[in-house]
Amino acid sequence: MQFFIHIVINLYSNQIVMIYLNLSKNNQTYLLAMSGGVDSCVLFDLLIKNQINFAVAHANFKLRGEESDMDERFVKKLCDSHQIKMHTKILNVNEYKVRNKVSSTQIIARDLRYNWFEELKNEYNYDYILTAHHLNDSIETFFINMLRGAGLNGLLGIKNQKYILRPLLLYSKEEIYDYARKYDIEWREDSSNLSDAYLRNKLRHRIIPALKEINPKMEQSFYKTFSNLRNDHELLEDYISDLRTKVSYSKNGIIYFYMNQLEKPMYQKAFYHLFSSYGFNHPEEVKKLISGNNSAEIKSESYRLIKDREHLLLVPINQQPQTCYKINALNTEGLPIYIRLYVSQMNPKTKVVFDFNKIKFPLSLRHQKIGDIFYPKGMQGKSKKVSKYFKDLKLSKIEKENAWLLCDTDDEVLWIVGYRQDSRFLPTNKTTKWLIAEN
Repeated sequence: MQFFIHIVINLYSNQIVMIYLNLSKNNQTYLLAMSGGVDSCVLFDLLIKNQINFAVAHANFKLRGEESDMDERFVKKLCDSHQIKMHTKILNVNEYKVRNKVSSTQIIARDLRYNWFEELKNEYNYDYILTAHHLNDSIETFFINMLRGAGLNGLLGIKNQKYILRPLLLYSKEEIYDYARKYDIEWREDSSNLSDAYLRNKLRHRIIPALKEINPKMEQSFYKTFSNLRNDHELLEDYISDLRTKVSYSKNGIIYFYMNQLEKPMYQKAFYHLFSSYGFNHPEEVKKLISGNNSAEIKSESYRLIKDREHLLLVPINQQPQTCYKINALNTEGLPIYIRLYVSQMNPKTKVVFDFNKIKFPLSLRHQKIGDIFYPKGMQGKSKKVSKYFKDLKLSKIEKENAWLLCDTDDEVLWIVGYRQDSRFLPTNKTTKWLIAEN
């Protein structure tokens, strides 16, 4: 999709004549996030003038009492006057604070509204979400991230994302105000923007004006800086992509990092870039894991990073996986792995077969538990801990966790699926009924 916006300036007065917005009109629809402030009202006007097919989403956080409700009424009146569909919703920030134990009002408000925007996009099949972020927003984000100790990615300012587009990122707040005044666009002022309670407002009211005194063309300079940083970031991404092929490989949804490669100082410099996209933002934690005991691990919100002999394993965290499945009347439908169970009156001479009369039903399929023992086939009736059996096989931590045990109603292990049976339930020359398992 082509996506262009450009601005025409009168060279004599240095005033904006028109901002031109060019979005695709080929059966694509857009959802405009609209607060009622000058930025979103200018973008609204541009969408109208360019005959773009769009709807509006307005979030009412009820943080400013009647003023918040007046914002909502203002946006509704504007949408009605142009026959634009409007979505509105009250988002309770204080309730979310208590429930999720998060203190930052701004972070909560951002998460709530973007989650709602995504819900609307999916429900009404909008192609893109539009926000009215501009160049000054991007500059403020640069300083906020810098003060937090961000890396290169955090210093790139605000960017377009997969389905979130920000058409005004090229333009300064001053240029947006110029446009609004020239074309008599009405908007609402948010009184909370006057307070220095928030870091962003402190930057906006104190730091940015001071920088503009030093360099009146500060915004243009930052635009060039962002462009240069993004070029550098693309080069770095290409390097990291090439590096991944040298230090890792993927198999069955797990990424295996070669330990002997990660131990090299030249690669340890890249730890942040190798692992931060998976939620591991502190390289020292990864270095400590490498030097720690085997099977040690660290977790992010969505991944586990596990030391396993010559590899670090990067494993997605499954959402509440079921660990035990009941098998009634040999019905194996709905199991996480393929198993077929059936009974025979003749010795089938297959690899996995049990004496039917030795087994107590119903059966279950589950993962290993602490203390599990079984009597491995071929060990002359000697017992063995399942954990020791796995260790002898040199299974990785993930292979151990993913192994399935077929058990009887007393939770006795009949078979470590795909590995070995328990000798207590094997057929003998007295067996008259056989239970066959196929995997």
